[in-house]
Amino acid sequence: MISGKGVLVTKDGEHRPVTYEYVRTVGGGIAGQLAYAGATLDPGLFADEMQLQCDDGALLNVALSLTGDTDVGFVGRRAERAGSAHA
Repeated sequence: MISGKGVLVTKDGEHRPVTYEYVRTVGGGIAGQLAYAGATLDPGLFADEMQLQCDDGALLNVALSLTGDTDVGFVGRRAERAGSAHA
C-alpha cells in the first residue's frame, strides 16, 4: 500500500489537502481512499475526473467512488506528464 499526503485538484481548480492510501491493480489502475478534514465534498464532484498530486511527486487522475464521514474511495490511473511517455 502506498500512502502519504497530497492535494486533490478539482475540475474547477480548487485545491483540497488530503491524506491518501492506494494500491496498484491489475492492468495499471489504482484504487484507494482519501481522508480529508473540514468541509464536506460536493456530491457533484463524483461526476468529474480530478487529479491527485501526491507528496512523492506522483500525479494520479482519479474519480471518486464511495464516501464516508471523513474519507472517500477513488479509482484511477497515473497521469501522463507533459513531454513524457510514462509517469
